[in-house]
Amino acid sequence: MPWLQLQAVAAVLSLVAAAGVSHGFEFHEVTVEAIHLGFSNGSLTSTALVRFYLDQISRLNPLLRAVIEVNPDSLRQAARADARRTSSGGRLTGGLHGIPVLLKDNIATRDALNTTAGSFALLGSVVKRDAGVVVRLRQAGAVVLGKANPSEWSNFRVVDSRWSARGGQSLPVRPSGVIPIIPRPDTVGPMCRTVSDVVQVLEAIVGYDAFDSAATGAASKYIPAGGYMQFLKKRWAERQENRRPQWLLPRIRGDGTKGVRAAPHHNEEPRGRGDREP
Repeated sequence: MPWLQLQAVAAVLSLVAAAGVSHGFEFHEVTVEAIHLGFSNGSLTSTALVRFYLDQISRLNPLLRAVIEVNPDSLRQAARADARRTSSGGRLTGGLHGIPVLLKDNIATRDALNTTAGSFALLGSVVKRDAGVVVRLRQAGAVVLGKANPSEWSNFRVVDSRWSARGGQSLPVRPSGVIPIIPRPDTVGPMCRTVSDVVQVLEAIVGYDAFDSAATGAASKYIPAGGYMQFLKKRWAERQENRRPQWLLPRIRGDGTKGVRAAPHHNEEPRGRGDREP
């Protein structure tokens, strides 16, 4: 199985390398800050970004099975974000405005998407309202791209990890989210490429939720005044933004052809005092 997973990763990365070479904007492993810059200088639109990710899902999901459903309204949401950015004179370029996000299929959305925890038992059911975190994401301007494939019922039903009846067996790419099995232990959190991106999403989703007071009432008291961005050290964040897991990237050879490395060399991710700020 590990060898098959490595082969799958190599195949995925070959497809990724082929998909992005024709674009002027560098989409691969793009960060929130890079997206903001693209919006500001006109090299990127929300519509182009959403189209790129929808294309990647179409190419890669038959193998990864990481996305259980895409949002048929995502391109309309992106177009609205572009229109608002244009009408504001380019001022709406911060936060998560126009940036696509995937939600785990445990997180309720009152829209065209299903919320099923990966189970056919809930397919077609309609939730009363958006989950609190979805309300906050929408207020921050995020585009809901779709739902990610969970372990069905978050393993409350005993199944293989990352398997659901609706989505099948996914490779290990998944975010965190909740249909509650019991009220408090399961929590929602962001999964992003960099610490800076995580902090920006966290900043958008934290807070008291009157519909989930048992879980958020006490915890919301610990949200720092002024938010979390103030604790992000600029130099450290910049270094993390530029740090890529090289063994997961296509390698460009001297003759211009591409190759994919399936595993890291033992000394490619050095650890030591230089890895973090004092």
